[in-house]
Amino acid sequence: MHQAVAAGSYTLSESGGPSGYAASGWVCTNREESGQTVTIGTRNVTCTITNTFVPAPAISVVKTATLHDTITAANTAGKADAGETISYSFLVTNTGNVTLTGVAVTDPKLGSAVTCNPTTLAPGANATCTPAAAYTVTSGDVAAGKPVINTATASGQPPTGEPVTATGQASVPTQQPIQGPEPVVTPPQDAPPVVAGIVEDAPVVAGIVEDAPVVAGIVEDAPAVAGTLAFTGAETVPLGLSGLLMLVLGAALTVTVRRQDGKRARE
Repeated sequence: MHQAVAAGSYTLSESGGPSGYAASGWVCTNREESGQTVTIGTRNVTCTITNTFVPAPAISVVKTATLHDTITAANTAGKADAGETISYSFLVTNTGNVTLTGVAVTDPKLGSAVTCNPTTLAPGANATCTPAAAYTVTSGDVAAGKPVINTATASGQPPTGEPVTATGQASVPTQQPIQGPEPVVTPPQDAPPVVAGIVEDAPVVAGIVEDAPVVAGIVEDAPAVAGTLAFTGAETVPLGLSGLLMLVLGAALTVTVRRQDGKRARE
């Protein structure tokens, strides 16, 4: 390209160059040049720049999921349930500037091979890849009501260098398991009071120890026992004390009977 310009100093640059190319250094004749600056006087100056191709391989993948849904009262439309299937497809595109060969897709969750057609992609071209079988939703997938998520990886080999890869993900919501009613918890009832000594509602024993002699030093001149064995619910009578009372009462009854028999004999 020839362009008439006035004498002076100019900075050399390039714009609108071909995609995928990088400019190398300028080479000029009949000029005074310093780096990318050229000084033009009265002579014609010719500057040449060489664009060098820079390979930039790249690939992309878009994953699509289709749920084969069975609508029931317990299964909301669009949500996967155990036993239903999900079909996947993958759109792979060469987004770089070099041809890719051996284009393929892997998806570990599917457990089946994925076929791509075609497997060689020029820059900007794409391929549709499909798995050999659909994915069957498991009870484990829906146990927590989380979506079924899996990730596919697309790859392609450029003319030089390592393969390029990209990932694509698809998510399918699952049916939240139906929760049963909350169990009714019956609070524990207050335990009945402990009745010790087997004297609950005992009748009042009165006057049976009147004039009783000393019994083991316990009931000498003891007054009549009235109502002391009635259960009040305020305190618990220990078994030891209850047994001692019973022994005292028994002794008193025995002594009273013997005295009465002696009195009748004297009469």
